[in-house]
Amino acid sequence: MIMPIDNESMFTERNVIEQILHDAFYAGIGFTDEDLMQACTAERLALYKDNPHRGYFPKQYQFFILGNLTGKVVCDYACGDGADSVLLVNNGAQKVIAFDISKSAVDIARRRAMLCGLQDRIEVQLDNAEKLNFDSNLFDAIYGSSTLHH
Repeated sequence: MIMPIDNESMFTERNVIEQILHDAFYAGIGFTDEDLMQACTAERLALYKDNPHRGYFPKQYQFFILGNLTGKVVCDYACGDGADSVLLVNNGAQKVIAFDISKSAVDIARRRAMLCGLQDRIEVQLDNAEKLNFDSNLFDAIYGSSTLHH
């Protein structure tokens, strides 16, 4: 049984190990501002919105299933570098509240939101997916991609 590191911590020993690994991964990528801004180019955004062929690729199909997010508050569950948060806003989300266990990923996601001019619509925080403290009924939709394997 994995015990919390201390009573104040929201992270277990296993969470800390995962956090260290993800921090090292995201810190090692070396994204430039230009790389981060690729998430909000018109060409990329068009792939995930009103694209009649998007059903052929897993992520495009995910956004098809989500449908129109106009005016909705969406959680980007374990957001990683925040690229999907940009897509959620592009698909109409009024607000995206994103979180990840990795501080490096959170820093990258915040930077990406700022570079894409979406810092008022994308809120990114460091959090543990196993112990979230969001108010009930805060979200109209919850989106998570590539998280269950953890």
